[in-house]
This record gives sequence, C-alpha cells and structure tokens, in this order.
Amino acid sequence: MAIMKFMEIWVFFKKIEMTFYLQRCENIKQLINFHSRYKLVIRVFSIGISRKLGRILAIYNNNFFETYQNYKNLVYKAFSLNPKYNQKIDAYFHLYGMVKESLNKDQRKELLDLIVNFRSSEIYDKLINDKFLDYLIYVNDEYKRNLISGFCLLYALPQP
Repeated sequence: MAIMKFMEIWVFFKKIEMTFYLQRCENIKQLINFHSRYKLVIRVFSIGISRKLGRILAIYNNNFFETYQNYKNLVYKAFSLNPKYNQKIDAYFHLYGMVKESLNKDQRKELLDLIVNFRSSEIYDKLINDKFLDYLIYVNDEYKRNLISGFCLLYALPQP
C-alpha cells in the first residue's frame, strides 16, 4: 500500500516536471532531447504511446508546430492513463541493462537485488533511483546518463 502511495506521488511530480519542460521546447532538437530523456517515463504509462512518439519524431517534416502539437497531445494522452507498475519494473530492468557493463560484480548484484525486491513490493523505488544515480559516475555514455537521470530524478534539469 505504501509503495503504491509513493508511486502516486512520483507520478504527480513527473507529470508536472515533464509538462514544464515539454512546454519549453522551441525546436525539433529540444523536442528530441526531451524524448530521449523521458521516453522511459512515458513508457510506464503506455508502451504504445511511447512508440508513437518516437515515430512522430522519426518522420519530422520541417513543420515544428505540427510535430510539436501531435507530440504534446500524445504525451497528455499518456498522462491521462494510470502508470503500470509492471512497466516501471520493466524500465528498471532496461536501465540495469544500460549500466551493468560499467559496474563490478558486487554493484550489479546490489542493483539487481533492489529491482527484484521492488518487484516483490518489499522496498520503495526511491532506493533503486538513488542507487542508479550513485552509479551514474561509472557510465560514460551521455545518452545513457541522460535517460537514467531523466527517469530517476524528480527535478532534473534537461540537457541543453
């Protein structure tokens, strides 16, 4: 029960944060950066919408206003749905796959144990988020760092 309450709080703040940054996108590069940072968060609401958002950006036709409106409408549609607990677990496993090469055996085991315990409703996801953020110093790939921090931080600033 307490884990579900925490997830509701996480969802509320993520929606505010993402709306704030989405409304500040003024060109396609900023919109792509937004998508790169938050696509796993959107995936927690709807895998289908997350894929559609990627397609909208992939077929960009030099009409930023139209692309932005279509993208924004789908993000808001995703926000109207309830987040799926299993999709959040899936996102953590996805992030784990991104960082595992950068970690030693003990660190990999610790992170994997946290995710498994979260799946069993034994811990809050904040513990996993904090651990991912602790291990960011070992990740050299900027795309991975951006995706991990976008998912794990509530008040992260977007990359310019």
